[in-house]
Amino acid sequence: MEATNNPIVVTRDGAVLTVALNRAEKKNAFTQQMYQACADAFTSVSKDESIKVVVFRGTGGCFSAGNDLQDFLSHQHAPEPFKHTLAFMRALLHCPVPVVAEVQGVAIGIGTTLLQHCDFVYAQSDSKFAVPFTQLGLCPEYAASQRLIDIVGLRKATEWLLLAEPFTAHEALQAGLLNQLFDDATELTAQVNKTVARLVSLPRDAMVTSKRLIAAPDTVDVIEREIIEFGRLLAAEAAQEAMEAFVERRPVNSERYQ
Repeated sequence: MEATNNPIVVTRDGAVLTVALNRAEKKNAFTQQMYQACADAFTSVSKDESIKVVVFRGTGGCFSAGNDLQDFLSHQHAPEPFKHTLAFMRALLHCPVPVVAEVQGVAIGIGTTLLQHCDFVYAQSDSKFAVPFTQLGLCPEYAASQRLIDIVGLRKATEWLLLAEPFTAHEALQAGLLNQLFDDATELTAQVNKTVARLVSLPRDAMVTSKRLIAAPDTVDVIEREIIEFGRLLAAEAAQEAMEAFVERRPVNSERYQ
């Protein structure tokens, strides 16, 4: 990939669009600018019928550490604090063609929940996952409160979402969040390329129609309901204390963290 300072790098190779998170020095943590850039990239697919597949990956041996909390907190009092986040969520959810995710390193928060809306997820075996919303005084987002149950089952989803503890790539594979694991980054990329080549060889209309039929019908409603509760909790003292403590690299104040 050509060196660039852009936090999102979008490239095109024939019928394949690649969206790469390119902020490795921050473990590809999402800013509002990055959400909007990803939203624009995925939305463009609906307007270009020559695109058959989207590859979603991170650079620097990392997928995404989730939200950049400093950037996140700086936008919380904006008139529409989730405008760019929701634009990305909706664009990925409604991407008409298959999305293939390539995961290395950490996948935290939305770095994990966005995988629910990818059609194929391949990961390196030493990758780490977490959905630490309750730890931050928040609730699940991106339809994780329902979609994750559909994918990994009620017991495992409840364990991950309520305990907010990290889990391994092997546990994610066993639960059904991932398609396949690879010990070597070269093998991981080779499998992504193999899947992409197969998808490119198939009729676009058949894939688009099949993906639309597979999609869970109530996912959009769940996303919208969650974001209302997420916003309510974000304004509460526990969430403010959790995120401020994280940014300031200090223990939480237990009196505020209730």
